[in-house]
Amino acid sequence: MNQPANNNGIGRIFAAAALAAVAITVLIFLGLHSINFFTYMFKDDQQYFAWLGFGLTGGAFIAYIADLKWYASTTLQKGIAVAMIFICLAGELATAGFGMQLEAFKNAGLSFTEQDITGMIWMVRILGVLHGIALVLHFVGDEIGAAFKGTPIDNTVFDRRAEARRFPAEVPTVSPPTPQQEPGPQPDPFRKASAED
Repeated sequence: MNQPANNNGIGRIFAAAALAAVAITVLIFLGLHSINFFTYMFKDDQQYFAWLGFGLTGGAFIAYIADLKWYASTTLQKGIAVAMIFICLAGELATAGFGMQLEAFKNAGLSFTEQDITGMIWMVRILGVLHGIALVLHFVGDEIGAAFKGTPIDNTVFDRRAEARRFPAEVPTVSPPTPQQEPGPQPDPFRKASAED
């Protein structure tokens, strides 16, 4: 069992507090830049989308960590949680980077091109699709797998191959040929019968 490097109570409390402070600092720093990016993407009457966008990235990152630690029970759910932790972290870093780029461009008097904005939107689209797939698999993935497990595919080449794997074709055993006896001497019909015959 892994043991802490130092069991000193005060040291552990200080380390836990320092880690918590770092985590909060990183979350706030990246989160604000991410929200800044989403705020730029939506107009004034749609600013609530900025917070919902943060929910796709930083908020979902925290949610999937909690899911892995306290909720996920099956192997599939744990695998999805691990995958989504890294996907959401990548999304948060990307949107926060867009937010920082936005501020740098403003200060330099530059603006995004159409290609830049299209790339950002595609990133959010892909993240949304991955979220949808992850949620479906998380809640009904095992049921989907059970629905297709052992289902026969009748009258198809796949069904015949499956049957061939389960029941290999029987190869008939060929018996060696029976040796034939050579015929004995046959009487000569043209030979005259002798006195001994």
